Amino acid sequence: MRDRFRHVAAGFVLLAAGASSASEQEIYRWTDADGTVHYGHIAPHGLPYETVNSVGRGPSPPPSIYNPYQRREPPATAASGDVAPVADSDGPALTPEQLERQSELEAEAEARLAEISASRAQNCELAHEQFRQFTTYARIRVADGAGGVRILTDDERAARIAEAQEAIVLNCDEAG
Repeated sequence: MRDRFRHVAAGFVLLAAGASSASEQEIYRWTDADGTVHYGHIAPHGLPYETVNSVGRGPSPPPSIYNPYQRREPPATAASGDVAPVADSDGPALTPEQLERQSELEAEAEARLAEISASRAQNCELAHEQFRQFTTYARIRVADGAGGVRILTDDERAARIAEAQEAIVLNCDEAG
């Protein structure tokens, strides 16, 4: 009986310790674009937030990691002879070198998007041509892998038509 009491008491102690550590978790408060205030245990990405403490414990200490979305100045790391950071209206202050690198990255991203767009247009045209061929002609000849030619079965032709339709949906802006 005494051992059972000890096990039950030990369980309550562990339960209480777990509950106290869970209540000491950081809680974040932020406001979304609609003006609604949210609270959570995970900090939002891309939105300004502040750390609030659990019930009745007073204000939280400041976070140990710089949060650029809180609109505070970053920790002082620049020497007195360095160039002062340039304020950016969309985020934290950036140095001229950072602004230059940012514009280079934006130009690279635009070039990559243009490349992707051209590739999608080419794939769209190819998919439309394959769809026309598979729906127009009943007998489609393909290589058989042994140097010869064979005719697609009706099931194979239907599968190729479905693949062409899927490629049209994925690559064409209009599914027509």
